[in-house]
Amino acid sequence: MNPFSEPRTLCLNRKLSWLYRRSLAVSVLVLGWHCFGADKTPDNNAAKVVLQNALSADQLEQKMLSMSEAGGGVLALLKNSTLTAAVRSVTYKGWRSPHALLVPENVTLDLNGSTILLDLRSNSYGVRLTSRSTIRNGTVRLIRSEGAGSQRIFHAAVSVGAAYGDGGTPDNLSYFSKVLGWRMENLTIDQPFNHSAIQLMSEAADGVITDIRIADSKEAPLGIGLDWGTVGPLHMPDEKQTEMHKLFSEGKLYGTHPHDILIQKIRIGRLTKNENDDGSAAIRTSACYNITIDDVEIKETSVGIALHAGDAGFEYALQPHRDIGHAGYVIKNLKVHKAFRKGIIIDGLSDNIYRAIYNHGDHALLSPVTPGINKPLIQNAWLRGDGFTGDCGITIYYSVGARLENIDVAEFHKGIHIGIWTKDVTVSHSKIHDNKYGMAMKSPEKKPENVVIAQNRFYGNVKDIDKSSLVIKEIDNVFKE
Repeated sequence: MNPFSEPRTLCLNRKLSWLYRRSLAVSVLVLGWHCFGADKTPDNNAAKVVLQNALSADQLEQKMLSMSEAGGGVLALLKNSTLTAAVRSVTYKGWRSPHALLVPENVTLDLNGSTILLDLRSNSYGVRLTSRSTIRNGTVRLIRSEGAGSQRIFHAAVSVGAAYGDGGTPDNLSYFSKVLGWRMENLTIDQPFNHSAIQLMSEAADGVITDIRIADSKEAPLGIGLDWGTVGPLHMPDEKQTEMHKLFSEGKLYGTHPHDILIQKIRIGRLTKNENDDGSAAIRTSACYNITIDDVEIKETSVGIALHAGDAGFEYALQPHRDIGHAGYVIKNLKVHKAFRKGIIIDGLSDNIYRAIYNHGDHALLSPVTPGINKPLIQNAWLRGDGFTGDCGITIYYSVGARLENIDVAEFHKGIHIGIWTKDVTVSHSKIHDNKYGMAMKSPEKKPENVVIAQNRFYGNVKDIDKSSLVIKEIDNVFKE
């Protein structure tokens, strides 16, 4: 069978279930996220403890662990205090965790206007969340970063999940490979080092990141990063994929994926690191599904929002994840003041699997090229480049069913570029102006199919539409000099 000819089926029941759970989750979160029994709420005296004295990080973590063992609750720090946390290693739920501070299950850590200073002098996680835990109402700042590993999750200010190699095995799954029902809210993150401000990995799921401010940084590669994870000896060099497929078929390894996450009300300053499209972004996802990104403002960045398939996509995912992989993306109410490279990237190529097929004769279980990022929706986006030096406002590669609505894109080399392995793309009710090319629809191979542009305004571009010989459907667009 041609691995590039069979699109994955989208599990409709799973999607409807997620939408139902999301609507329930929103209403529950408004009322109070943790549940402490029928006669308790997070804000009554039995559930909430306000510290009257400053504690060390070790003392604070021990108090939260005791609270968790007793059923959970809200622990508020002394108002407007400062706490310094260094690396410590503990065993949690049977798994070693090197971190600065861990928020255990069913506990809300209310910083109460206080600041946690992370003094990290060896490879570790920063503030680490667990299932049904929350951190809110304060600042997390890195003041030292030494000896960190190369993965973005190490020395991230706040993280959920397990790094590559920390996921355990199918017979002995790490606790941190599957962390559900967590929450970050009303936080300021200051990351001056070469690590993510916030990082999710593995099956970090059913979570909320809301009301977050990420400070200016010359070194932080990512504001918020979401990356798939591994269980068992899953490695991604192209030449090893035949071996990986064999181990996957034997049940000795699999991939894990962030999903069902709301990222909302995010304010990101000037992230001026500008290395490449993949490694420098305000918000970046890799091999995820059911991700909503809403109400985001970014001052400066290499890439505003990047949706990637990752090295393997969902090639090694278990059910039900593999049937819904790369679906359920919603980006809305986005403002990017200056993107040095791209405003939004949609790139659904599972590149390691693709190369393994062509260069090493591997046989994929899923197509690495289609549907790719499946039916993403982008609404109400205002994007600006850095003069004509910004490459592209929105780039769409390896994607089926993308919908762009009410986009205002200007000051890029290309306002919107629809390229290789794209199909059923609609751009409507948008203002595409003051770019060198308003829209470009070109590809050296597998050209875009079924592109519809409807009721858009084009003006101030050197050239409005560069489509070569491509046939597109144009409906009621307005063109002005």
